[in-house]
Amino acid sequence: MRGRNQRVGATTCGRFALAAGLLTAPLVALSVSGTTSPQSAASPLRWRRSARGLSPGQVALLREAFTATMAIGDERGYTYFAGLHGLPRPMECTVAHGRPFFLPWHRAYLYFFERALRDQVPDAMLTWWDWRTPTIPAIAAGSFSVHGTDPLAVTSGAPTAAPTSDPPRSEPVHVDIPRIGVDAEVVPVGLNPDGTVGVPPLDTGAPLGWYRYLAAPGDPGPAVLLGHVDTYEGPAVFYRIHEFATR
Repeated sequence: MRGRNQRVGATTCGRFALAAGLLTAPLVALSVSGTTSPQSAASPLRWRRSARGLSPGQVALLREAFTATMAIGDERGYTYFAGLHGLPRPMECTVAHGRPFFLPWHRAYLYFFERALRDQVPDAMLTWWDWRTPTIPAIAAGSFSVHGTDPLAVTSGAPTAAPTSDPPRSEPVHVDIPRIGVDAEVVPVGLNPDGTVGVPPLDTGAPLGWYRYLAAPGDPGPAVLLGHVDTYEGPAVFYRIHEFATR
């Protein structure tokens, strides 16, 4: 049985290594004449949201997906994927850690694991948080008790006094960039019902929009500010943003 498990694991590890190679290779489509041919229609873009910015509905879907996969005992289940990354990790899997394939292997690993979650709950998606922050997000602090044990709870390696709710965020209120004449108020924006990013009003005196699902002032990680370049009436807040371009 041990040998069989190792062979299965090694095959999957190889699949992840192959997928990692494909994910890092450039994709170029050429026609018979050697010119670039049109690409097929792409599926709607999805991105993983920060664990500190998930809506209650998104958290519920993620818990539902984890609970469902934890109840599966074969290669579609949580234990199988957890075993590939942790214990009992197959001895033959030598490309996942300490090798050049570390990042692309894990990218492929998360891709296949998320597919397993979405096979059970189609609208679920993995989330993330910055490991450099001093506390874990509230959804992983084990405070969920509606159905008993929380499938998202962190049970090891977490701070001993993890809070049950995240501290209030410091939202930006104003941005000054004298070099390009920006002196603007800031308002939070999120996502529209169709999944696109919300933007500030289209007028010359409109504020900047801060995408509230990414970093706030004082947080590690990237932040996004959205502003218009011009309007039908004239220049807008980022009219001179091109002056930052490197030449």
